[in-house]
This record gives sequence, structure tokens and C-alpha cells, in this order.
Amino acid sequence: MEYDRRLREDAPVVMLPVGSLEQHGPH
Repeated sequence: MEYDRRLREDAPVVMLPVGSLEQHGPH
């Protein structure tokens, strides 16, 4: 149960930077 909660909290944190790189990416 705690593991799933941790994944959900880490998911948004990891996805946010990824979207930023795609938007501000050279391509």
C-alpha cells in the first residue's frame, strides 16, 4: 500500500521534468 503511494508521488515529479524537456527541447 505504501509502495503504491510512493509511486504515485514520484510519478508526477518524474513526468513534470520530462514534459518540460519536450517543450523546451531543441527539436
